[in-house]
Amino acid sequence: MSTKKPTSTELNAKAAKSFTRRSVMKTAVATGAVAVASPWIVKDAFSSSGEINILMWSDYLPEKFMTDFTASSGIKINYTGIGSNEEII
Repeated sequence: MSTKKPTSTELNAKAAKSFTRRSVMKTAVATGAVAVASPWIVKDAFSSSGEINILMWSDYLPEKFMTDFTASSGIKINYTGIGSNEEII
């Protein structure tokens, strides 16, 4: 008992039946909705208070880096240095 393997023409015909104007329109509308909503989502994600809070080991962040970063970006760094894991808890 052998099974017939479909030819490329049969596969193309089957694919063409599932590819309709309606499916193209659904995809286009969904893509458009995402494109329209993206600026509002991204705007909220990139909005900033102008400050960043950093909790890091005491000697890992040089003072020069913090002053240079604040000078170039205008974002204030609120740095809290820690000496051990127990201080975090």
